[in-house]
Amino acid sequence: MASIRTYDWMSLPENESQLQSLFLKGVRHPAMKMADNAMKMKRSPNQVFILLVGLSGAGKSSTVNYLFETDAAITSESKSETISTIEYTVKLKSDEWKIPDLKLSIIDTPGFCDTEGLLQDAKNMLSIKQFLQSHPCIKNSYPNLVMIVLNIQDNRIEGESSNFAKMLKGISHVNAIDTHNPNVVVVLTHASSIARNPKRWEEKVEMKKAQVQAIVQVHLGINPEIVVQENQPEDNDLEREGDWYLLPNGDKQPKILYKACERILNRAKDEIGHEAVAICFRPGMNKRVEKGLIVESSAVRLKDATELYAILLQTIVLASTSEVGRMLESHKK
Repeated sequence: MASIRTYDWMSLPENESQLQSLFLKGVRHPAMKMADNAMKMKRSPNQVFILLVGLSGAGKSSTVNYLFETDAAITSESKSETISTIEYTVKLKSDEWKIPDLKLSIIDTPGFCDTEGLLQDAKNMLSIKQFLQSHPCIKNSYPNLVMIVLNIQDNRIEGESSNFAKMLKGISHVNAIDTHNPNVVVVLTHASSIARNPKRWEEKVEMKKAQVQAIVQVHLGINPEIVVQENQPEDNDLEREGDWYLLPNGDKQPKILYKACERILNRAKDEIGHEAVAICFRPGMNKRVEKGLIVESSAVRLKDATELYAILLQTIVLASTSEVGRMLESHKK
């Protein structure tokens, strides 16, 4: 029986049935094991997904454009299209694993807490849920990464009724967060604005990280990776070192964001996710971007949006004696 050798090129199998069929035919290839592992941990076996969410004005689209050196998450879309959940796909080739058509999709979403009000925010969140339920390659799976983007100077994160807390409540209801293999990285943008003195900058950054971690833990039940990023490094005169820009404490960006993603993917043993992100991150690559599935927020049923709207208004009461409660209380003083 003829078989594909490990050094032949092969596309990733799309589902368990296709994987079993290949195995019964005598096919043996690293891509098969990678796909099998992905399905076991509820990830897509043949495509990598990064869900991008954030408060309005946080710079989420420019963060991904900068990280991957591509205009995948278009920043100049019309107003009508930005109130949709939109997929942008980059087609990649893995020379190491001999996969000719590895795909990475960025799921770009409307900014939370825009001028349209909380009911519109609920519709936007449900458009994400509908996207995850209807996309054939991620249905019944989690995104490989969920990037939550937040302006480090944004004061809309403090307090249980803050817009950040409401956004996290919404995210917790769209079935995107894997609490067993956490897939969340929080990106604090506009890092240069918080302070110029390196010592003071680092103190403020660590304080903000602790605050964000406590709030995320309350609403998503995980401890996320948290990194800082300057969206406009040249405008803020950040020093360069090779391919990197140096933050006030000497950290190299966007390397630190890539490393945070790498840690998440490695902990989950997500080989497909790791390979796609590593390839897409390499500078100088020709990344051709195609638009994929679009789910408009206007398609969300009003009844469903109203139910989520009520949930977003609810307040979680924490005992001040709990660890998280104490952390949150300390930031109010």
